[in-house]
Amino acid sequence: MTLSVETIGVFCMWLVVLVRFPQAIRDRGQRPLWVSVMLITVVTTLYMEVVQTALADLFGRYATYLGTHLVTVVSAAAVLRFVLIANGHRKYRHWPYLAAAITAGVVVWIYVAVDPQNPRPGHTGLPLGYFFLVSGFSVVALTACAVVCLLGARRMDHWAMRWALLALALGWLANALPWLLNLVWLVTHDPRWIAWFSEIDGVAAFGIAIGAALPLIPDIQQRVRHNAAYRRLGPLWRTLTEAAPHVRLARAPMARILPAVPARLPLYRRVVEIRDAIVVLRSYVDAGDLDAAHADVERRAVPAELADASVTARWLAAALRHHDEGDPPAAQPENIAGVGGDDFEQEVEFLLRVADAYDDGLARGYAKTGENK
Repeated sequence: MTLSVETIGVFCMWLVVLVRFPQAIRDRGQRPLWVSVMLITVVTTLYMEVVQTALADLFGRYATYLGTHLVTVVSAAAVLRFVLIANGHRKYRHWPYLAAAITAGVVVWIYVAVDPQNPRPGHTGLPLGYFFLVSGFSVVALTACAVVCLLGARRMDHWAMRWALLALALGWLANALPWLLNLVWLVTHDPRWIAWFSEIDGVAAFGIAIGAALPLIPDIQQRVRHNAAYRRLGPLWRTLTEAAPHVRLARAPMARILPAVPARLPLYRRVVEIRDAIVVLRSYVDAGDLDAAHADVERRAVPAELADASVTARWLAAALRHHDEGDPPAAQPENIAGVGGDDFEQEVEFLLRVADAYDDGLARGYAKTGENK
């Protein structure tokens, strides 16, 4: 069995729709693009010959022909609406539905009035105006989608998002082309105008699939980065939470591998637990420990960007030593938790530097006097 370009392209579209579904659930900003891709995937699937035959056998050719055209009009309007929203043009979002409602109403009125007994493309007895409504609406809506995506691509800084919008623009234009060629065929009655419909639909499907898949790259990169940070913080987290086990939150072991759960969530929990443990352990050090930690960092000429993390690692080592020896905690008047940064990513980077400094062998053997064991 030889698969056509159209079949492979539609399969890729459905694959991307399914893969992006978890992201669309958890990220409201991703839903307009996902819904628009899903709708065009449904419509492209409906026009496949095998699907049309199956629907005609199930519902009859009369209902299938009209129903497919109505779905085309409504979905084209919905796609344009969601593309407008996704690109920040919310004030125009109601116009596509108004135009679709008017177009669909006229299409139904014409179809019911003519009452074609054997609807087939080019042999339905329907007036040319019917096809101009369906095809024209689709051409205008899908071309508008392409223009919006092209304009949006110019504003994107990330290469993946920029190329995603360019691929989507190509997909929308390729999707509009068969509707335009359909009108030329109906006017000229020359079948050569529709000879490449399947291949054009395949190109459109690939363009939309690629455009919808490319925005996954930043998400995948972030997930890989967060999972790597989660693992790197593991040794420090275990050491600190063994000394302060009450800071551990309820575990969610499947969170890191479920696609619908952001990789940031387990990392965030780990960062919170480390921070809470640091707050507990800072009561086990005194001014002498802090002075010795600063002196050791200066003596070893630690680079300035690593100094705060190195000091934190050294007084943590001293705090753990006091804790293990049974020394009583005391109030720490200074905020010695370290400089975590202004946002979550900076906080993670700081704790990673602390973990590296603690693991370098110097901080682990650090004593109250600042001398290595």
